[in-house]
Amino acid sequence: MCDNCARLQRQVRELKEEIAEYERGGPPTDKSESSPYQIKYKMTPSEARTLTELIKSSPKPVSKDRLHFVVSGETEPQIVQVYVCRIRKKLPPATIITVSGAGYYIPTDKLEAVR
Repeated sequence: MCDNCARLQRQVRELKEEIAEYERGGPPTDKSESSPYQIKYKMTPSEARTLTELIKSSPKPVSKDRLHFVVSGETEPQIVQVYVCRIRKKLPPATIITVSGAGYYIPTDKLEAVR
């Protein structure tokens, strides 16, 4: 199987998971709640939702599409990259790792430093 086919199949699986989650009641994070990370790290609500999703999924990478779904009030998918950049500036170095073609993740050994 070619790399492009494998990538597309992975994206289809992720989208099916997101659809199932939406059908069960929508995105996993209630946008009306404030996050402890929002206060601790002086984050915007969208940054805090992004960080919360990364923490919940650790050590599994979270796709940019998934993170965009979590902060779905935003119009442009590229906003996820902006949030990750801002979050990285507020956390210890090398806390959020980029996995090419897969998204972002927080290594398990970095979780305690974030929490």
